[in-house]
Amino acid sequence: MNASNHENTSECTMELVPGAPFFAINVLLALVGTIGNLLIIFAVLYTHQLRQKSSNFLLLSLAVADLLVTAGSQPLFAAWMGMLTFSHRCHSELVLVFSIIAPFSGSSSVLHLAAISLDRAIFALKPRRHHPIMKKGVKVLVAVCWIIAAILTCLLVPFPPVRIAVLGLFAVCFIIMLCSYGLILYKIAKSSSTVLPSNETQEMSLEKRVSATIAIIILLFLICWAPFFVYLPSAGQVSPNKDIHFWWIGTLYMSNSSMNFVVYSLGMRHFRAAYVAIFRKIKRGLCNCCSNDDDRDGATKEGTEGTYVSTL
Repeated sequence: MNASNHENTSECTMELVPGAPFFAINVLLALVGTIGNLLIIFAVLYTHQLRQKSSNFLLLSLAVADLLVTAGSQPLFAAWMGMLTFSHRCHSELVLVFSIIAPFSGSSSVLHLAAISLDRAIFALKPRRHHPIMKKGVKVLVAVCWIIAAILTCLLVPFPPVRIAVLGLFAVCFIIMLCSYGLILYKIAKSSSTVLPSNETQEMSLEKRVSATIAIIILLFLICWAPFFVYLPSAGQVSPNKDIHFWWIGTLYMSNSSMNFVVYSLGMRHFRAAYVAIFRKIKRGLCNCCSNDDDRDGATKEGTEGTYVSTL
């Protein structure tokens, strides 16, 4: 790709098919994912019950990372695709911005998923000490996730071979997830054969549902990211503009950031209740705005009619 902003060469052209479908899919995923991740952020920040649990701040931080994908990386990805498909142009500045935001947001999201699974494992092993441990530990985990993502991005942009190190990091995160959820499954299997007091049984039942929900998130992560892991070592051998694998793999891994909202809604009752409360507030606000507009219109109409009558 040349350094100039706009190029009219064959390298800067994509056929209408698959260009247009890819463009539409990415725009739709970006829109849905942005709304969903904003709902998660507002739910944690403005719901007292969700703020009481320190682990939910990991979910909040994950939603911020996913928001960077759905409101940053994916719109840029769609714009890049749209330029190639509809305008037959390359834009080096847009590609540069994407090459910075995409690895930062993507690696941060992966690191957060590993941190969340680690948090669940701590609860499984030390349920009584989980809260005091994570009250401070969650801040450390969040900071580590963002700092490592920033360091990798700073190294990856000027030194593309560092992508092998990124692949290694993703492998480490995957191993952490497997080990963490292996411990959780072991603990659940062990507790199911032990008679527990009623309050501990209810708490364990809740944690089973939470762990199952986050396990679904991990499974979706594997489905979305596994092709990227396979593709990464050979990336750069073909121009991205001409590599169909680059586009569908990019679309697939970024779609992961649009899915967590759906998983939270279906699997966590407190999040569902928070979403309903948010929608009710939005509906109430819209109704109040409409009623105020009607009142102003009625007052204006009455004033106009009074003025008209007084002139007769």
